[in-house]
Amino acid sequence: MEDYDIKKELPDLLFKEPRRYEIHEGKIYYMAGAPTGHGDVILNLTTLFKNFLKGRKWRVFNENVNVTFKRNFREYMPDVKIVCDPNKIKKDGIHGAPDLIVEVLSPNTQKNDRGYKFDLYEQNGVKEYWIVDIGNKNVEVYLLKDNKFELDNIYHHFSDEDIKEIEEFEIENDEVKAEKEMIKVKTMKTSLFGDDLIINIADVFENID
Repeated sequence: MEDYDIKKELPDLLFKEPRRYEIHEGKIYYMAGAPTGHGDVILNLTTLFKNFLKGRKWRVFNENVNVTFKRNFREYMPDVKIVCDPNKIKKDGIHGAPDLIVEVLSPNTQKNDRGYKFDLYEQNGVKEYWIVDIGNKNVEVYLLKDNKFELDNIYHHFSDEDIKEIEEFEIENDEVKAEKEMIKVKTMKTSLFGDDLIINIADVFENID
């Protein structure tokens, strides 16, 4: 991800091909291309949320929609976001904190997603933050409690081969016991919708080898 000074670069943006970018601390960060799996997970989650939210006032958006936080002028493009307050939805993007944000890690962005974005979303009152790790097939869920993100759970997608191997372990140490408990967890849910929305972890990583 390239780093440019906004004062030097912003005028030129009016005359160049549009590129995805975010603004943070007075600088423009152009968004580099991501691996194929990155887009697959975004599509999977957006589809799951959109199907659930059909006919409801809440809306889900993908990475192409800007979010401007009210504390100061900053534009960001989280991979997936759910907005429950329709007053925050404007023609030029979302103004104010989404209720849920998902960032899908990629080599170029994972430092930011776990660093300044984590802090930014926390400070602006995002109620729930998911970090999806494609390589390890994990979903880390953080919930906002007393204005701080706390890790609520880590969900993992196990392949059929993984499950079979773990079930056949004869050693019964703490690590094996923990993994045998983890493979029993097949679903996850959001704090926003509770038991109304049950998500199969396998569906999050559909088409991800």
